[in-house]
Amino acid sequence: MDILLFKPENDFFGIDLMAADEILNMALLRKIPAAPTFMAGLLNLRGDLLPVVDLLFKLGFTRSEPPPPITKNESVLSPYCKDTKLLVTKIAEKKVVFIIDGLKQILTIETQISKRKNHPDADSFLGDMIVREDGTTIQRIDLNLALSVEEIDGLGIN
Repeated sequence: MDILLFKPENDFFGIDLMAADEILNMALLRKIPAAPTFMAGLLNLRGDLLPVVDLLFKLGFTRSEPPPPITKNESVLSPYCKDTKLLVTKIAEKKVVFIIDGLKQILTIETQISKRKNHPDADSFLGDMIVREDGTTIQRIDLNLALSVEEIDGLGIN
């Protein structure tokens, strides 16, 4: 099994590579007024406006705001780190984009070298915990469960 390994803070997370339709560099997003905190905005992808979900917020983290510009000529800094990517996927047959911070690599996990433990929160989008031979742990994420039906409907996805 191949997973996208990312580390937004101090923990490793993994997403099944098969869940990704595309992985893009961070792009300009259109903000949506009064949107939920996890909703980063809309992405114009080849003429289609797609909702963008900030996975950092869905994982319970916060995103630090960039410092304001000092002079009029200085541009606003981005709140996203240089290894932030956009992952395009489908949830309930609807295209959704997730912001993935700290993308490290694509990692092949061989089931014979990994121990799996079910996450105690069965209703969560957090899946099995993978323990690697070196002792590091990777928390798997199931993007199909990252948004509730109500959240998907609230995004107004066609």
